[in-house]
Amino acid sequence: VTVQAFNTRLQDVMRLTVRTVVAEFADSAPSGAGGMTLDRFLDCLDMTMEQLLALLSSASAVDAYCMQEGFNFRDETSADDSVRLNASSASPMAAVVTSAAELSSKSISELLRLRKDAHSLLSLDEMKRLWDK
Repeated sequence: VTVQAFNTRLQDVMRLTVRTVVAEFADSAPSGAGGMTLDRFLDCLDMTMEQLLALLSSASAVDAYCMQEGFNFRDETSADDSVRLNASSASPMAAVVTSAAELSSKSISELLRLRKDAHSLLSLDEMKRLWDK
């Protein structure tokens, strides 16, 4: 298994996880994720973050294991790959973890963006609850 294959697989799993969690919570809402109640949305946000953090923790553990065991990875990336594995990187697997963290951030941002209209209707207390999450 190459580092790039691991990166691709991890990102695919992360995307699938986000889609699955959001679909489960949005299933009962009349207009999808944008139509969820605030409580339902906050539960969805919690579950999504919990699952993404678990995946990031696993990827970080793989990085730590590879460093501990002294695995050496060759740079087999092409010019259009999303993760650059170069000599200046402390660990090629660290680049994978960083890339996964960026995808997590984008996924959470997109989830928040889906409800932008609903967020504009929140009271100050509800908005505080949202940002406290």
